[in-house]
Amino acid sequence: MVHKWVEGGQNDMVIPSDSMLWHPNSKGHHIYNLNLALIIFSTVFISLRLYVRKAIVKALGWDDFLAVLAWALCVTLSALEMDTTHYGTGAQIEDVPKDTLLQFQKRLTIMELVYLIASGVVRLSILAFLPRLCKAKIYTWSIWGLRLIVIIISLTGFFFILTECQQIPEVFNYASTWRECKDKREERDLMMAHAIVCIFVDCMLVALPLWVVTNYFKMGVKSVQILLIFSLGIFGVATGIVRFAIITTTDFTVNTTYKMLSVAAWTDAELHVGLWVGCFPALQPLLRHASFKLGLRSQLDSTKPSGKSVTGISTDESKRTSVLNRWARITGHPPKEGVESGTPAVNGQHESVELVDLEKGSETITGRTEGPVNKVPGQADGRIEEGDTGAVRARQER
Repeated sequence: MVHKWVEGGQNDMVIPSDSMLWHPNSKGHHIYNLNLALIIFSTVFISLRLYVRKAIVKALGWDDFLAVLAWALCVTLSALEMDTTHYGTGAQIEDVPKDTLLQFQKRLTIMELVYLIASGVVRLSILAFLPRLCKAKIYTWSIWGLRLIVIIISLTGFFFILTECQQIPEVFNYASTWRECKDKREERDLMMAHAIVCIFVDCMLVALPLWVVTNYFKMGVKSVQILLIFSLGIFGVATGIVRFAIITTTDFTVNTTYKMLSVAAWTDAELHVGLWVGCFPALQPLLRHASFKLGLRSQLDSTKPSGKSVTGISTDESKRTSVLNRWARITGHPPKEGVESGTPAVNGQHESVELVDLEKGSETITGRTEGPVNKVPGQADGRIEEGDTGAVRARQER
């Protein structure tokens, strides 16, 4: 039994001299170099993210765990893409020997399974980060809805590919003469549906943060920074659209090995760009520390204007509200809504929410005072003040 496993593993390996990567008519070296670069960049970004969250912010979360898992799957897919260049990716199919072509098809199936799971985990890692932006119900429910969509479409595609043949081993054994599998057109329709749903989810991943910033944040330098960071997700949407256009306009039944070159490049780019977009918001503290060291900013913590903490500001606002309410009872002219607060709230969300709250994973600042806005600070105070007012009027009548 062990001898058969070793022999089977040796049959799957390609001798360097027989590798299709070095064939003069092969363009596989392009996809090989691309994936090597993608692995390097993704490793750098995920390492910086973990360093920032662990050493600087000291707030590792579930989104970081999902990001690491997404990175591992992206690297696995890229490594498989680099491996398939030895078996025909980028080469003309007539130049690929039959045995090598069978190994190419086997690896192609494995890559499809890895891609379906990796695409889901990448999007889930971003969705795990987005709740830090806002706590509004419609926003929260939208995120949960997108999570459900991603999980369903990923698992549906994964198990469809895994069970498309009568026996699971036959899915990977293209040399079997008793291989009974579903029509490849069904698999193609599934992948097209998966691509459409992923494009929709990617559009929502860009639209939701932009909607929150424009509706709940005070427009300023910080808001513009957040908009720019999340706008980078447009590149992820673009890669998904290009990939969808390729798989809908290309006939992969003819010269499959060569035509896989273009779709493989955009598939890998889609996943890695999505991983990068999820890492960029977490790298904000690193940029702030770098600009502080270079003397480009006067203070390190941008969340404490004029050296005052948010708690101090909240206390000052509470005192100001109390004074205005007392003045209103004496004069008989209640203050207008919004006047008692120097920093009005919009739909229950404070306008001065900054990106540092997203980095630390803390609860967003709500901008609500410590008690109801129009409530008198204390009933006893109200009775005393009413008595004092009556005494003043009695003296004036005398």
